[in-house]
This record gives sequence, C-alpha cells and structure tokens, in this order.
Amino acid sequence: MTTMETCSVAIEQPLQDMPSGSLSNWLATLEGDYNTLLVHQYSGVIWGTKVFDKWEVSSGLIDNSPTLDLDRVLHLRVFGQTSEIYVWRTAVGLQGRKVSDSEVGTTDCFDEQQVLWGTEFVRQTDGFTVVREGDRGMQHAVPLVLSKSVFETDSDKKTHPLRLRVRHYVQQDDQTGLAQIFASRLVNVQEEKKNGS
Repeated sequence: MTTMETCSVAIEQPLQDMPSGSLSNWLATLEGDYNTLLVHQYSGVIWGTKVFDKWEVSSGLIDNSPTLDLDRVLHLRVFGQTSEIYVWRTAVGLQGRKVSDSEVGTTDCFDEQQVLWGTEFVRQTDGFTVVREGDRGMQHAVPLVLSKSVFETDSDKKTHPLRLRVRHYVQQDDQTGLAQIFASRLVNVQEEKKNGS
C-alpha cells in the first residue's frame, strides 16, 4: 500500500553544471549525498557507487560491459537519499535537471519500490553483485554486496530481491482537483528482505 507523505522539493531545470569531457572528472566535482550512479548507454548499463569520495563503476565486471563514455550516454542518474541529477540525450545534445529535498514549500510525495532484473546470483566482486535474469541470461552488476542466499527460496519459484526506490512528487490542480505526479527521482537501490520489507 502506498502512503502519501508531506515533503518539500526543489527542481533545477535546466541543470547548470552539465557534464562535459570526462564523466569521471564531472562526478568527482559533485557535492552532496550522491552515492549511486545508473547510466544507460547505447551498449549497455553501468552502475556505480561512491566509496570514500571515489566513484567505482561496474564497467568490466561482466562480459561486454561498456566503459563510461559521455558520448554514448542515453540517460545518466546520480542519486542519494536527498537528491538526484538526471541527464538525458536529445536530438540537440544533453539536457539535465536536479531534484532535491528542500526546506521551502510543501507538496505530497510517495515512494515506490520498482523490481529490478536479477533472479540468480552470479558472483560478488569489488563492492558489486553480478546477477542474472533467469533464462533470459541478461546480467548486470548492482552496487550492493549480496550473498547467494538472498536469491534462494524454499520452492522452485524464482525471486527478484532487488529494488529501486523511486520518490514521486504530487501536486493537485486547483481548478480540477486532479492530482498528478510532477517530478520523480531515484533514491536508492536495495535488497528486499524475504519478509517483504
């Protein structure tokens, strides 16, 4: 069941500090609680995590894993508990925006747990867990340290224990009374505990 809460949000669009040149250098300059990176490139997905002020990425942890390359970015999200920077490719180049918790104003919000692919544990390496999606064979390396037991069940039924938490911000139209989501941001990637929490 979704619980609506009251929260505050600030949106910066267009993003003032757009990435250029080296993505690694741009990531190193970011200030705030950013600790997770999710990049969709033409050739695949790259996850990243910040460890002691240095970004570690999943490039090279699985076969055909792409390297981080700004020219190949379709979508880039760097996020943490209180904010997210989202950059996307358009026909005219990169666009971006930042959504952050704020001290000013209030709106309604709720969190959603989205299921991530990954029913089988492959291996754990360098702060990442490589997972496979059953018969599809698709693999990715999530920035979590998980054990094989997380993917085991008491039956033959496969489980999807990985979740991507998304915060949605809602506003009501004063004229119609209809409520709609006007902004969303990623919060974290996490393991769903076996008791459903």
